[in-house]
Amino acid sequence: MRLDAFLSLYSREESVYVRKAIQNGTSFAISEGIPFLYEGNLPLRDTVLLSSFALSSRESSKELYISALEAALMNLEVVVYGERKGLSAVLKGVEDGKGRVHAVFSSGLSYVKEKDMETVRRVLLTGGSIISSSALSSSRQEARWLLPSLSSTSVSVVGGMAISSSHPLIAMLDEGKDIAILRSSLKSRAGRLLATEGCPVVDSFSSFASGEKCIVYKVKNGRFSFLGEQYDFLLC
Repeated sequence: MRLDAFLSLYSREESVYVRKAIQNGTSFAISEGIPFLYEGNLPLRDTVLLSSFALSSRESSKELYISALEAALMNLEVVVYGERKGLSAVLKGVEDGKGRVHAVFSSGLSYVKEKDMETVRRVLLTGGSIISSSALSSSRQEARWLLPSLSSTSVSVVGGMAISSSHPLIAMLDEGKDIAILRSSLKSRAGRLLATEGCPVVDSFSSFASGEKCIVYKVKNGRFSFLGEQYDFLLC
């Protein structure tokens, strides 16, 4: 897509910053009609959205870490919503499994890099990407629209009292994509409602994956560690 056509998708004020970012080396693309900026490499294979849409807890962090490690060991690329605490757990799991992670932010890329360059560096070192619909401003809704467009399936944590029709997981269901929620989601009313409506509830990604699986389990002297516990894996 030509740059001028891409810039026309933004307001006049925002396009000034988008043009400057692109001139400084930031890449641009469109996914299902949503323009976005990115640094790094976009997904090359099937992707799984592993993210937290709830307040973080030790339990949910472990679920996300194990799921990310399993997905990476199964050669799947991982998409994560970078605005939640779950990012650190997912990133560590992908790093341990030597996979690729793609972090989607609602904040502009310039702000993300200024706020936490270490996380940006780690994400890019996996061979993945940092992604935002904006160069400067913040757009939570557009970031959430990007998540389902970049993901093939999802195993995530939900929270709160209810999930709106614009939630990324509902958007994925509307597109015919498979989703599941992690067990810690049942602490929330929204998670219990999804479960009673037929959404699968799983302990980790491998419980939901089809075909050959990589199952991560807790064990002493395991090859991986997270939050003071050690893990290993089994291919089956």
